[in-house]
Amino acid sequence: MREPTTTPEFAATATRGGTVRLLLAVGVTAVAALAQHLLWPWLQPYTWFLFYPAVVLAGALAGRAGALSATALSVLMAALWFQLPDRDAGRFALTAAVFAAVGIAFGEFQQRLRGMQRENRALHDDRARMAAIVESSDDAIIGKDLRGIVTSWNPGAERVFGYTAGEAIGQPLLQIFPAELHHEERSILERIARGERIDHMETVRRHKDGRLVMVSATISPIRDDRGRVVGASKIAREITKRKEQEAGLNVRRSELEEAVVARTEELSAREDFLQTLTDNLPGMVAYWRDDVCQFSNEANAAWFGLTRDQIVGMNARDLIGDEAYQSRQPLVRQLMAGEPYHVERTLTNAKGEARHLWSHYMPYQRNGRIDGFFVMQSDVTPIKEAEVRLRESNTELVRAEHFARTIAENIPGRVVYWTRDRVCGYANKHFCDWFGRTRDEVIGRKIEEVLGADHLAKRWPRIQAVLTGQTQVFEREELGRDGRVHTTWVHYLPERRDGEVMGFFVLVHDITELKDAQRQLQVLNDSLAQARDAADAANRAKSEFLANMSHEIRTPMNTVLGLTRLLQREELSDEQAANVEKISEATKHLLAIINDILDLSKVEAGQLRLERVSFPIEALLDQVRSLISDQALHKGLAIEVETDGTPLWLQGDPTRLRQALLNYAANAVKFTERGSVCIRARLLHRHDQQVLLRFEVRDTGRGVDPEQLPRLFSAFEQGDSSTTRRYGGTGLGLAVTRRLASMMGGESGAESELGKGSTFWFTAMLQVGQEQAMVSDPGVREAGESESQLRSQHAGALILLAEDHPVNCEIAKALLEAAGLRIHVAVDGRQAVQMAATTDYDAVLMDVQMPRLDGLDATRAIRQLPGRADTPIVAMTANAYEDDRAQCLDAGMNDFLSKPVEPSHLYAVLLRWLSKRARAPATSTN
Repeated sequence: MREPTTTPEFAATATRGGTVRLLLAVGVTAVAALAQHLLWPWLQPYTWFLFYPAVVLAGALAGRAGALSATALSVLMAALWFQLPDRDAGRFALTAAVFAAVGIAFGEFQQRLRGMQRENRALHDDRARMAAIVESSDDAIIGKDLRGIVTSWNPGAERVFGYTAGEAIGQPLLQIFPAELHHEERSILERIARGERIDHMETVRRHKDGRLVMVSATISPIRDDRGRVVGASKIAREITKRKEQEAGLNVRRSELEEAVVARTEELSAREDFLQTLTDNLPGMVAYWRDDVCQFSNEANAAWFGLTRDQIVGMNARDLIGDEAYQSRQPLVRQLMAGEPYHVERTLTNAKGEARHLWSHYMPYQRNGRIDGFFVMQSDVTPIKEAEVRLRESNTELVRAEHFARTIAENIPGRVVYWTRDRVCGYANKHFCDWFGRTRDEVIGRKIEEVLGADHLAKRWPRIQAVLTGQTQVFEREELGRDGRVHTTWVHYLPERRDGEVMGFFVLVHDITELKDAQRQLQVLNDSLAQARDAADAANRAKSEFLANMSHEIRTPMNTVLGLTRLLQREELSDEQAANVEKISEATKHLLAIINDILDLSKVEAGQLRLERVSFPIEALLDQVRSLISDQALHKGLAIEVETDGTPLWLQGDPTRLRQALLNYAANAVKFTERGSVCIRARLLHRHDQQVLLRFEVRDTGRGVDPEQLPRLFSAFEQGDSSTTRRYGGTGLGLAVTRRLASMMGGESGAESELGKGSTFWFTAMLQVGQEQAMVSDPGVREAGESESQLRSQHAGALILLAEDHPVNCEIAKALLEAAGLRIHVAVDGRQAVQMAATTDYDAVLMDVQMPRLDGLDATRAIRQLPGRADTPIVAMTANAYEDDRAQCLDAGMNDFLSKPVEPSHLYAVLLRWLSKRARAPATSTN
């Protein structure tokens, strides 16, 4: 405990005051004893009652001496004045001992408490005097910790350097002064950390206003209670004027600044150079002094998972842990004794990686004493791994060499190696056997010695090329020892070492049999190409034949159906009406057969294209139901429609979906005598906007023999192909459905049980559609509805009919006039162009195949006429292929009707285009 500073006068005063307090303490004790004696008759059980307050008061007045005096006096008086029976003597002694112990302890406590109070007053006085001295000093007095952070800054420092305490305290000193002082400040902190005192160090600092200030600084270490250095105290006195006076020179301030800056820049550059050099060394470098890291390059800091700024200044115990710290102490003692140390070992870095290191510990001597030591470590893990790999590779090399020789000896070809000097380094058995030589006659000899000068002369250009690094691959013919000419495939392969060609390998493969096979294969390919061309020609001929046959059949069928429609408009007897209806049904049946044949042909020829439009699924199923409802009603069958989890709107080809479902539904009605037919669509799978749907038609008919099911979906196959079969048909509908399902990314199939019915199904991959305004499908609109709307909205509209077939022309004219339209007829394309040039028709019905000028060229010519660019032109042709439709639209037509033309379809198409033209704004024909 620190003793307070006292003066002789103060000590004398304290002594006199202590004596008085001691006398007062004794008096208090005596008064307490007298009171105890007087009150004895009434306080016998409480013998010591009044002595305790007396001792406490005496201790408070006179400290340890007062408490001890009061305790002794109390025990003495109690022993003299109070006569106790013998039986109470022991208890009195015990009570006196306890009383005495309490008094002594209280006296000691009072003494220590008084000492602490005196020390605190003295310490407070010292600090007050010190603060007054610091505050009143003209010198700069600065405190900082070992990191260089300012902890105190007196008014003198403000006057000398221009910075206030608020600006300086808490900031690194190097941030206040220029960076060029970095090296000097680090040196100062290192010396202070070792406990050194720096006296009268003259240096230069820059004032806040930019001028240079010369100071003389004394720097002392600041220690904590345990004697450890925790900071530095700097007293700096400005000596600028004194130094100028001593030098006797009037040095210009700018020159002084330039000299200081140059010197500091030089020191900073040296430090940066050394730091950069060590950071780029292929290893770790650190410097330790007094168990503190004084320097580290980036690689060393990274090993511990730290930055360089974090590791510098760290204690070794904190960095590596207590156990490692204790284990390295013998090594540190050896280094501080001046003995270097080298070791090879495996350590684990901060990432948990085990690395192999070469470590070098080197003591550093400064001013005749060991200052600290360097630790330099190189990561040699790749070298160690390479050594292991090298040992393994040597073993593998021996194996590989043996393996390569085995391959070279057994490869079905010649292998030889020639050096740059054309000397043979290796030749396999096949090479020696080909030329009838032994290995001793080949290896070590030159090419001309082994193969002759003529052989060398013929190969010399390729040898020169391969020796420049160019691989040579070529085919040649050679005469073998068997007298036959052999075709060989030859490779000249350069052997490079360190980028230089040292020689080349020659690999020769006998490909005589391969060449013979290639020639035979070429003959076979030529034959196959001819067969392919013949098949393509036959396929084209078939397509052309089907197209021509379709056109030739549809033309008279258009006549038959047209005349049938006209007859049905007449007043006929019941028998005549029935006969006409039979003609109509037979014609429709024939048309369905033709359509199935064409569809099957289109699919096989790849000419069928699928649309991608949005449509409502329920409307599609209702259309299929309406198309079979009359036949089902006639047989007394119930038609059911179901949807299970399907989106309301889909995107795909509704026409082909309807066709596929109609094939199933029509067959179900045909083969079901009683019960019901169910048309169903259900969702199987959905991924984002893509859905897989299953369409199925279930009936309660007679069912299909399981043995016949696999054949039903083949073209021209039927469940009952006997001459006594009850139901007709071509067997094409199911084949078309299977192909349509495949085009839509699905499959098709059937399940049936004899006597209980059948379920025919197909799947299709579609997209979720978007809701759109409903447009009536011309294919399902009633004829009367379209005809009545056409008559009411466009009666008197002028139509140009281009048709070369007289009967078809007559039928079409009659149907159009029945709807209230006016008709002009052109018998060929040229006449149609001439009539369109003189008359602005509301619409044109154009046949495609006509004499003199066909419908396509006629359409193109009409489009070139003034004011005819928007005239609706509708193709009406017996050509029903998709390519025919595309050709018509490309020629400038607006729509397409295939013959035979249904009146409902004809009226609906004309209604649509006439209505669209009526809504369009009028355009000038000039």
